[in-house]
Formats: sequence, C-alpha cells, structure tokens
Amino acid sequence: RDDAAGLEDEIVARACANPGSSPGWLAVPVGSSAMHLRHPLALVSACGYPEFTNYVGGFAGSLDYVWCDSSALASVASMPMPPLESVTAETALPNSEFPSDHLPMVADLRFVH
Repeated sequence: RDDAAGLEDEIVARACANPGSSPGWLAVPVGSSAMHLRHPLALVSACGYPEFTNYVGGFAGSLDYVWCDSSALASVASMPMPPLESVTAETALPNSEFPSDHLPMVADLRFVH
C-alpha cells in the first residue's frame, strides 16, 4: 500500500502482532477512527494536578501539565497557581494581570539517579 494511512495501519499491525519488537510508543487501533496510545514512560505531573490552568467565558479547567518520567526525574518544587478569584476577576484570560489564556506552569526537577 502506498498511502500514508495504509503504511500506518501496516506498522501498527506489525507492532500488535509482535509487541516485544517495539519498545517505544505503540498505537493500538480501536475501531476505525480511534487509537489507544501506549508508551513505556512512567509519566507524572511535575506541578501536581491543578484545579485550573485556563479560564475563558464559562470554562475554568486544567488543560496544561508538565509531564516527566518518574523513573528518571523527580519534582523538587513547583510554582503555586494563583487563586481562582484573581483569575476570574475579569471576563476571561488573557486579561490585565495574566497576559496569556493559559497560566504558566513552572517546575524544578532533579535527576533521580
């Protein structure tokens, strides 16, 4: 097959038939239009799991994370998120206090080994 989707299907089929041959990321088809992605990383959020990182008309929720592999990195500290009251004081982000529609997430990491 010479089209990109056909090539992708073939690679996934080979990886599913022989999982040990693919030590990295693996995409497993679910139906005709979805996939489960699998990887060998032990991901954790270096900044924890904040209540919100984004605020726009009627929505305040977490869309952003700083992911790290806990087998190689540990979070030493992270910048605290501002209180929801200060973020929602105006109609939405960005606003006069926060110049982006996403709040910054900052973490200090150290190598585990």
